Amino acid sequence: MKLHSGLILYRRLKNSLRPETSEDFARELEAFRQAVPPGVAAVKAQAAGKEYDKVAFERILEFPGALRHDGALTAYPLIVPPSPAGRLALTIGRTPG
Repeated sequence: MKLHSGLILYRRLKNSLRPETSEDFARELEAFRQAVPPGVAAVKAQAAGKEYDKVAFERILEFPGALRHDGALTAYPLIVPPSPAGRLALTIGRTPG
């Protein structure tokens, strides 16, 4: 049991700065940032039964799977968002507020 817990911790730490399967995480993160506004609009329109941008819809749905390594070992990387006034703001899994 300790070995299993140790391996999970190791994988989470290993993937804390970028997913191990990522070749260029900064580029992937920027692509995700750009895909969010049209993707969210497409998802909302599709859910409301309206016409929607199918490319934006499919693109936004691809990202969560791309960050997932294998079920229970999923850990999102540490993302340091831009901070006003030069303050350092760290977040894991939520927006600082």
